[in-house]
Amino acid sequence: MTQLAARIARSADQLRGTRPYWQARRRELMGMIKDLKCPHVFVTASAADIQWKDLHHRFMPRKVSTDSTEQDRMRLFSTNLNETPAIAT
Repeated sequence: MTQLAARIARSADQLRGTRPYWQARRRELMGMIKDLKCPHVFVTASAADIQWKDLHHRFMPRKVSTDSTEQDRMRLFSTNLNETPAIAT
């Protein structure tokens, strides 16, 4: 019975999202950290500039009219970002 359970666990570590899968990835990561000695983290954060209404209403040169559609608003926001990237930055 234990042999069967061990074979199932080995097979499950290939199924993304299962506990054995994440345990296997953790073991791989811990092995890399042990071998490389110096763990680093790289994080990329990004604002949703097209959906950042405060940015567009307060700082961008072209303003949205009150009767514009959502599609017109997104088009204007995109144009503002392309023409004045320094403001968004």
